[in-house]
Amino acid sequence: MNPSSCDRAREWMSDWLAGDLSMDEQASLEAHLSGCDSCRTVLDRLLLQDRALGEMVGASLSAALEARVRQALASIAPVEATRKSVGP
Repeated sequence: MNPSSCDRAREWMSDWLAGDLSMDEQASLEAHLSGCDSCRTVLDRLLLQDRALGEMVGASLSAALEARVRQALASIAPVEATRKSVGP
């Protein structure tokens, strides 16, 4: 393949991962990938990186969410204890 078509295909790969690729561009990317081993290798690497980053972000968000929930629960517990000791 010629370098300029590979450059364009790599731009399409980024757009595809972001969900910003038109149907025509996707068809062009698929056609390019069918004949370009180099770009298929690049796409495989991008997919692996995207999956790994997604897992890292998910783990990070889970830890952050857990910390926020624990903090919220800790702030509620003293209020509940005060209500119980005062009585209805």
